[in-house]
Amino acid sequence: KSGDFQKALAISEQSDDLMGISAARTGIANVYAKKGDFDYALEQLKRCQLINEQIGYTLGISNILIDIGDIYMEQKRFEKAILSFQEGFKLAKELGDIGNQESSSDGLFKAYRAIDNHKYALIYLEKKLYFNDSLKSEETAIRLQQLEFKRQVQADSLIQIEKELKIEMLHQAEVRTKDRNRNLAI
Repeated sequence: KSGDFQKALAISEQSDDLMGISAARTGIANVYAKKGDFDYALEQLKRCQLINEQIGYTLGISNILIDIGDIYMEQKRFEKAILSFQEGFKLAKELGDIGNQESSSDGLFKAYRAIDNHKYALIYLEKKLYFNDSLKSEETAIRLQQLEFKRQVQADSLIQIEKELKIEMLHQAEVRTKDRNRNLAI
């Protein structure tokens, strides 16, 4: 799997595609993190962070900071994890990104719980649950919009079918009238 990301990295580097380079390095970092090579994964993520800062991609920076926090958690470097999650949370809040606010709150909850800071652990658990509920509310609203759209499309389709049937019935009535008139003429 890492090979695919290596190929993507090579192609992105040839074309100076900074977003592609960042995405490929993030993929490489994830592969190495799953293998347990957290130092190499962290190195890749920090390079991604620099690229995202260079191109001004704030959402990418927030994502990377949360990923870095997750690696620090795996390494039991809780203080560093907290700093990384806090930075990711701050950027997510500025962007209004509920998903990253939820992810960083979850990380902060786990990090504070790991260092037995129950006061802050509880604060971030509550935030995590709040953002989780917000995400579910957004998903529900989207599903309701999709159902309404589907209902409207079906209603429009029924109206169109009804119009086509009326036209067909009128056409058949005309044909019958012409046939009757022709038969009477014979």
